[in-house]
Amino acid sequence: MDSNSVVTIADQSFSFKEVCQMLKVSGGLQRILGDLKQHYIINQELENRSDIQATKFQINEAISNFTRQANLLDPSKFNEWLSKNHLTYEEFCEQLAFGIKVEKLKIAIAQPNLEKRFEEQQELCDHIVLSRILVKDKETAIELKGQLESDRSQFEAIAKEKTILDEDKTVGGMVGTVRIGQLLGARSLTCLYRRPHHPARTS
Repeated sequence: MDSNSVVTIADQSFSFKEVCQMLKVSGGLQRILGDLKQHYIINQELENRSDIQATKFQINEAISNFTRQANLLDPSKFNEWLSKNHLTYEEFCEQLAFGIKVEKLKIAIAQPNLEKRFEEQQELCDHIVLSRILVKDKETAIELKGQLESDRSQFEAIAKEKTILDEDKTVGGMVGTVRIGQLLGARSLTCLYRRPHHPARTS
């Protein structure tokens, strides 16, 4: 491999400039530059966080998990894999250590806001049992709504008779369990009457 080349493909060496041009033409240069920027920003943050480290035990555990999952428990197979991926054992350990620290950084950044975020979003995550009656015009919807407000026990019978969807008729208008957040994010339909149910709390 020529000292001025950065990659060799099928015994042909390419310079850094040639590699950049090939990536630019193929559309891969922007993605690689994006990855480099992301790596730089994360690495800078990790250098400023002395509390985030990858211990030797964690690295060894990660190596053990990787070799077991990749069926590389045989040292010769593992060394062959390293060679094929142009890695030394030390570089492989550095990769694993970086991944461990990144995961710790994610937790360190997110954890202080997790409980608050959960409390803010809990209502949207609660589930309700939804039933509906779909009719062709607003006047019919208003009329049926008045009947149901005076006697909600009629809902299933009215749904089987009045809803325009055959699949709803067979189940008395029952749609199923949905998240409240899904309802808030959906378009409202003036001809849709929702049968109220008490929310079922979910963990």
